[in-house]
Amino acid sequence: MVAIIDPHVKKTDTYRIYTDAKDLDILIKKADGTNFEGWCWPGNSVWVDFFNPKSWEWWTKMFDFSVWAVRGPSTAAYVSILTECRTRRRTCSSGTT
Repeated sequence: MVAIIDPHVKKTDTYRIYTDAKDLDILIKKADGTNFEGWCWPGNSVWVDFFNPKSWEWWTKMFDFSVWAVRGPSTAAYVSILTECRTRRRTCSSGTT
């Protein structure tokens, strides 16, 4: 199994990564204090606020295979940074930021 690790997180209460980040209150906020939401390939998405020191401890734990629900001797991680660049350009050009 290869897990793709993207900087955006699918916003759904059935996705553990989203609920963990929401419960820890480490998501990027809008000026009114609500979580910033946008669209990316998984659909409605949120982003981790890496300026929040609490996010670093949590995020680094996500790279420990022991926390993964599915793992085995062939488990690997692929960290994607290109999606964010493409998503940001799309979001900015549509005027939705």
